Amino acid sequence: MLGGEEEAIAGALDAAVEGGRAAGAKGTYMVAPAGREWLDAQYPEAFADFRVRALWNWRDMEHPTITQALAIADSLNGLPLSRTY
Repeated sequence: MLGGEEEAIAGALDAAVEGGRAAGAKGTYMVAPAGREWLDAQYPEAFADFRVRALWNWRDMEHPTITQALAIADSLNGLPLSRTY
């Protein structure tokens, strides 16, 4: 829920708790089994656009160089792309 308005996020979390998809206490939330099923059902459609453009699909690379492969691996691990390879 990164980047969302705090009020909207709080409302979504409260709705998830009320709907049995999450448990919440003292500002901490965790997914309930029903929530896991809901997320699993939503995932394919919610991330369809990302799958199409993921990793190698940004640009065709049948044989990426080691530098390209390391840059992609670093980005998957959340590391900055400013590192020298």
